[in-house]
Amino acid sequence: MKSKKNDKPSKPLVRNTRQKRCIQKIFVSAEGPLGVSEIFALAGRDVEKIGLATIYRIIGQLLEAGEIKKIRIPNAEDDVRYERSDKAHHHHHFFCTKCHKTFDLAKCPMSSNLNQFVLPGFEVESHELTLYGVCACCREK
Repeated sequence: MKSKKNDKPSKPLVRNTRQKRCIQKIFVSAEGPLGVSEIFALAGRDVEKIGLATIYRIIGQLLEAGEIKKIRIPNAEDDVRYERSDKAHHHHHFFCTKCHKTFDLAKCPMSSNLNQFVLPGFEVESHELTLYGVCACCREK
């Protein structure tokens, strides 16, 4: 039997489950990038018995759909974090060394010509900056 020209392999159906909606809501209200352990703890408040495998599967779906992006926070215990990819502006992060939360910085402190800092013949294409310290909440304790 011949196959039709327009036959394309179908993608698996991605369901819009209660767990997925919960995780999407978590990203919308997040103050900054989240690690899997943070997502797991927050999701557990709203969805009873949500498993870690479910969290990873949904993160994979959201990455593939372009709803979130992966970022790395060097020297953090949970160095892979995720944040919404629809953020309209270039930004950096602040990592609290006490509570291990990551916060978005409002603007880029390095908006000047970064090529002045590199060796002759080099050209900067992009940059990332992570500040480390203690957040306001942890300082009050």
